[in-house]
Amino acid sequence: MNLTHKESDLVFSIMRQLSAPMSQTDIRCNIGKTLLQLLDAEYFASYIWNDVDQKFDCGININMSEENLGAYEEYFQYNDPITPTLQRRRRATAVSEVMSHDRLERTEFFNDFLAQDGLCYGMNFFAWDRGRNIGDLRIWRPHGAEDFSRRDVELVNAIAPSIVNALVRSQ
Repeated sequence: MNLTHKESDLVFSIMRQLSAPMSQTDIRCNIGKTLLQLLDAEYFASYIWNDVDQKFDCGININMSEENLGAYEEYFQYNDPITPTLQRRRRATAVSEVMSHDRLERTEFFNDFLAQDGLCYGMNFFAWDRGRNIGDLRIWRPHGAEDFSRRDVELVNAIAPSIVNALVRSQ
């Protein structure tokens, strides 16, 4: 994969961040900001799967409404037509790979949750370690932007092992 000078700088920045000792929250926040720049996206959220309670916890976000994310935590995570499938994939995946955008736009999840903050096209990465989901990255672009390309997905997949290693070290 050929990278532009800007992309190379951002990828190296992410790799430096991931090699520094940080808490799990700081890792997700810091690389979230840089991933938004790298992928020309506007919105970021990240959660940690709670196996005991069977729900996403410890949420962080960039450019999203706390009130709307509260609705996600209380209702929409249990009525989400895409995230369970994305979570099982264990690699970066554009949302449109698991559900067409036209179909997604007809769901309650899209209209009453995603669209409320302006989220339109998404990509998720779920980090796994020894059979445990240890954190995720949810990156979104607004209406009027382009969907994530195969190249965008592969770029995240290329740095994914370093993300997993950093999250494991932070535990």
